[in-house]
Amino acid sequence: VRVYVVAGIGLTALDFGGTADPYLELKCGKTHISDKSNYITKDLNPVFGRLFQIKAKLPRDSHCTVKVYDHDLIGANDLIGQTTIDLEDRFLSWRRASCGLSQQFIRSRGNKDKWRDYLKPVDILKRTCL
Repeated sequence: VRVYVVAGIGLTALDFGGTADPYLELKCGKTHISDKSNYITKDLNPVFGRLFQIKAKLPRDSHCTVKVYDHDLIGANDLIGQTTIDLEDRFLSWRRASCGLSQQFIRSRGNKDKWRDYLKPVDILKRTCL
């Protein structure tokens, strides 16, 4: 499984100065990845530009959780937010595991794809991070 985390937009400020020092943690099955060493200092709109690869077996490892934490030098790190991706549902969906979007929206499915970018994640990473 490849997980692309491009950027965070409008994160909640958890530090006294009205900022956050975000970093990522991923968990898929028994695999846990902490990207704590790559935290981004004082940024509420961080560009992570990260790619994580995890070996997973369906249906056992069907949920992948991505968490964003605020790095603190003193005390425990604070959870800013998280999302869980159902890999089995994503794999078995009508668009399979593909990313990106065609040039027009599909209206018959309740316009649920409106948020999606027309670029593939790798192209977004190249444009944003290079």
